[in-house]
Amino acid sequence: MGISFKKKTLSHPRADEEKRIVFQEQIKKYEEEGKEIVFIDESGFAKDMPRKEGYAPIGHRCVGKIDWNAKGRINVVGALLKSTLLTASLLIYVLVR
Repeated sequence: MGISFKKKTLSHPRADEEKRIVFQEQIKKYEEEGKEIVFIDESGFAKDMPRKEGYAPIGHRCVGKIDWNAKGRINVVGALLKSTLLTASLLIYVLVR
């Protein structure tokens, strides 16, 4: 088909194995003390999120269109306790120029 695709690296370039081990030991210590561990994460996206990659024949450009005037973001914040989702909140930002 003449299409190329890039391979992924499976480790983060700034990963630090020693810090990860220290963090895991702290979590284990808190659990042994009977403390509840709550994991919180935030993820967000633009309302009109253009894709930055695509497929094209080898030697040809991958062309797309972007709405440069698109406004707004949606962020989701969630909290997890053991296997229970405590909360999920949507934060909607509208950019005004």
